[in-house]
Amino acid sequence: MRIALAAAVGVYLFVGALAAGGVWLELITFPNPFAMLPVAAMLGAAWYARPRPDSPEPPLLDRADHPVLYELADTLADEVGSARLDGIALTTDYDAWIGRYGWRQRRVVTLGVPLLAVLAPQERAALLAHERRGDRWRTLLVGTAGNALAALMELLEPEQMAMVVGERRYQRPSTLSRTVANLGMALICALVKPFVLLFGMLEARHMRRTEAAADRLSAEVAGAAAVRSALIKSRASHTLSTLAASAAAEGDPDVIGRLRRRSTETPGREWLRIERVMAMDRPALYAAPAGVAELLGERPPRVAISDAQAFELERELLPHEQAVSRELLERHRASIYR
Repeated sequence: MRIALAAAVGVYLFVGALAAGGVWLELITFPNPFAMLPVAAMLGAAWYARPRPDSPEPPLLDRADHPVLYELADTLADEVGSARLDGIALTTDYDAWIGRYGWRQRRVVTLGVPLLAVLAPQERAALLAHERRGDRWRTLLVGTAGNALAALMELLEPEQMAMVVGERRYQRPSTLSRTVANLGMALICALVKPFVLLFGMLEARHMRRTEAAADRLSAEVAGAAAVRSALIKSRASHTLSTLAASAAAEGDPDVIGRLRRRSTETPGREWLRIERVMAMDRPALYAAPAGVAELLGERPPRVAISDAQAFELERELLPHEQAVSRELLERHRASIYR
C-alpha cells in the first residue's frame, strides 16, 4: 500500500512539475513567440493529465421505491461495521462492483440485473456484503493518480498513420513533421510506460488482497455456502450473451427468465468445473493453509434473508428484469441485422 501511495504522489509531483515548468518557461522567455509552443504543450499536458476522480456516478435507485434492497444493504453495512452506501445502481452487465465517485468519494454499488436474477436470496445478501471493500482516502489518492496516468498515456500515444475499416485500408499522408512528432511521442511514451506498468502491478496486487478480505468478510456475514455459490455463479457470464442471442433469433422477450431457468437446470458437474477454474484465480480462498476450512465450511450467516424479504426484493427487481430483458433483446437484434 505504501508503494502505491508513493507512486501516486510521484504522479502528482510529475503533473505539478509540468505545470510549474510551463509557467517558469513562459516567465523567462516572455515575450519570445517561439517559446509559446513548448509552454502551451506543457501547460496543456498538465491540464489534460490533472488528477481527477471517477465521475459522474451512475443513475441511482430511488430509496423510496426500493426500501427492501436499501434496508438489506444498510443491515449488512451495520453488521460489518462499515459506512452505509450512498446509493445503489443497476446495470445490464453480468457483474457487480463498488465505485467511489466525485471528490466526496460517494460509495455506490452497481449490481448487474442478470446476475441478481440467477442468485438465491441469501446469495444476493452475500453479493452485497462482498462489494464493500476499499479505503476512502487510498481510493481517492491512488484512483485519481491512475486516471492522470491513463490520460497522459492517451495524450502521448503516437498518431495512427493507417487504419483498416472492413476490408479497406486508409493511409494518411506521411510528412516529415508528423514523423518527427510521432518519434518524439513514442520516445516519451516508452519512458512513461514502465511507470504505468508498475502502477498497474501494484493495483493488481492490492486488488487481490482486497478480494481475499472481501471473501472472508462476506462469508462471516452472509454465510460461507452463499458466498461460495454466488462466486461460482458470477463466473457464468458467457451464458448471458448466448441466451440473449438465441432469444433475439427466436423473438422471445424473456431473456432474464431464460437465464434463470438455465441456471436452475445447469448440472452440478458444470458448476464444479467453474469452481475449479475459480480456484486458480482466488488462491487466498482455496489454497491458503489457514482459515480455509472454516471459511468454506457450513458457517451460519449472521444476516439471514426471510421469505417475506425475499418476496419483496423480488417484487422490487421485477420491473428492472423486464426492462433489461427488452434492452438485451433489442441490442442483439440490432447486432444480427447490422
